[in-house]
Amino acid sequence: MVKKILIAAAVLVVVLVGAAVAAPFLIPTGAIVQRVTAEVEARTGRKLVIEGDVGLDLLPDLAVRVDGARFANAPWSDAGDMARIGQLQVELALWPLLSGDVQVRRFVLEEPVIRLERNADGAANWQINAGGQTSSGTLTPAAPPTTGPAPAAPAGTSSSGGGLSGLSLGEVKIANGTVVYTDAVTGTDERLDDVNLTIAAPDLDSRLTLAGDARWRDQALTVSAEAGQARAVLEGGQTPVSLDLALGEGKIHLAGDAVLGTSPGFTGTAGLSLPDLRSIIAAAAPGPALPEGVATRLNLDGRIDATAARIALTDMKLGIDDIEATGSLSADMSGARPKIKAGLTTGDLVLDRYLAGRAAAGDGATGPEGTARSGAGWSDEPIDLSALGLLDADVTLNATSVSLGDTKLGATELRLALDGRRARIEVPKTALYGGSGSATIGLDGRATPASMSVKATFSGLDMLPLLKASADFDRLEGKGRLEADLTARGNSQRALIGSLGGKGLFEFTDGAIRGINIAALIRDPASALRGETTDVRKTDFARLAGTYTIDKGILTNRDAEMQAPLLRVGGQGRVDLPARRVDYRIEPKAVANLEGQGGQTGLAGVLVPVLVQGPWDNLSFRPDLEGTVKRTLEDPDAARKTLDDVRSGNFGDALKGLLGR
Repeated sequence: MVKKILIAAAVLVVVLVGAAVAAPFLIPTGAIVQRVTAEVEARTGRKLVIEGDVGLDLLPDLAVRVDGARFANAPWSDAGDMARIGQLQVELALWPLLSGDVQVRRFVLEEPVIRLERNADGAANWQINAGGQTSSGTLTPAAPPTTGPAPAAPAGTSSSGGGLSGLSLGEVKIANGTVVYTDAVTGTDERLDDVNLTIAAPDLDSRLTLAGDARWRDQALTVSAEAGQARAVLEGGQTPVSLDLALGEGKIHLAGDAVLGTSPGFTGTAGLSLPDLRSIIAAAAPGPALPEGVATRLNLDGRIDATAARIALTDMKLGIDDIEATGSLSADMSGARPKIKAGLTTGDLVLDRYLAGRAAAGDGATGPEGTARSGAGWSDEPIDLSALGLLDADVTLNATSVSLGDTKLGATELRLALDGRRARIEVPKTALYGGSGSATIGLDGRATPASMSVKATFSGLDMLPLLKASADFDRLEGKGRLEADLTARGNSQRALIGSLGGKGLFEFTDGAIRGINIAALIRDPASALRGETTDVRKTDFARLAGTYTIDKGILTNRDAEMQAPLLRVGGQGRVDLPARRVDYRIEPKAVANLEGQGGQTGLAGVLVPVLVQGPWDNLSFRPDLEGTVKRTLEDPDAARKTLDDVRSGNFGDALKGLLGR
């Protein structure tokens, strides 16, 4: 009996081996290919074309090899096939398959080219419903990454649609592939080359792992991901996931719960580290190189809540170069441009490295912080405002202090609104050089040349360090109040200054004009003119105020008034901002009054005009003797009466010392 059983078993083995050997020759593969392609078209509405040879083996596993295939795109696409495959290899465990258990031994796509598209109406070519109807539902650019392991989908689909009891993934790979993604809604056009991807899952209810690498814009890209349940990934359900993505030296880590279907979403934690941010920016947005030292690193950590159209970060810690901030940030990608909303708090905000045109050390044309020195004039370097069109934004920032070159601000609140190449910067409150104030700056880059507006009010300012930092001007001391309402148009520093227009006012108290002693000029004009006076070249004042207008860069003032002990000084003239020159006339009066601020201004006095002229980094001061003589000759009686009034006043002795005998 045993002998017969063994003989029967031997015969069965021989038959099976013979069948396996003969199957590739006896089974009509052409008919099978025809049946498969017809079934695919019936179910998807798109053609599957087998272009090369088809190989079939039955033992030890069911193995199919297809040399060349292509899958049609959505009817609305004119970009060619959705997928072209150099070679497809599928191996399934034969005996488990008979009981409905799908065990994928090997699933390999060699040299596939996969094209993912979304048209202007939001329809995506990877959305295919049963019965051949292509979904017209919308999906955002965040969805394609979840379709990256598309080769596994057929097995998953068979599992659910065909009622198979299980699925296990052995070697599932994409080798040397290309993925192209085009989105007509956002204008996105991306490409991944040299794609190598491996996916594995023991069964549908176990975890799924993914690992691979590719190249994006000449940057090395690697990915490692894990999902808690393979079935949830294939069926678009919710599952715990973790993702580690590396691009060059940059790294992204996500951990949380994800939905990976047609409406993807994620909630969890996020970490981002880009130690070489410049290379990422250069790859993502090719163009002029960033100034050295700018955008060297970016770090980010926080809670994340993301959908296909929106990403929100809370409990966020953000680091950009040397700047550290906390707060929240959200990005809405549903429109034509991303829209960013953020609320950030930071400590000492040092912005020196971001000064445009920062020069290398030792460059004589610019100062240590890259600002143009007074002798160098205004810059003709074009101001690039193209970044205004990259996104829309609503950002608020609170900083303990702000440093920009020599300009130092204290506690500052700032709001940036960016909309359609228009920017509005509001500083509702800031501390500046011992004072405080507010400002609003507008930039409009929609037309050429661009336009700019400034409205500002400041009080209590320390004028000497402020003017030194902003204009390299060191001739004025005191506390100041400034108001300005200005506009300009141009695409360079020189053009903006040359078109500057508007109005404003100034008021300085308890200060001094450096470089001139008006009292010395009155006392001995001839010696002052010859440079023989030994008096300190400084004129103290209690108040100096006036208004001004600006037209095409020319600042005009006609009502300046200075109040000082024994002096009342009026002034009028102009400052040529484009040429950086001053042409101003000071009209001092010696008065019989020791009061300064708030004192009388109508007392008779001795008029000795002073001319202030020249480039503002090398001003000359000289008495206008010609004007004085002319005025005296025109009205000698008034001049004589003025002298009599001064000498008969209560402060005659003091004035004698001031005017000379």
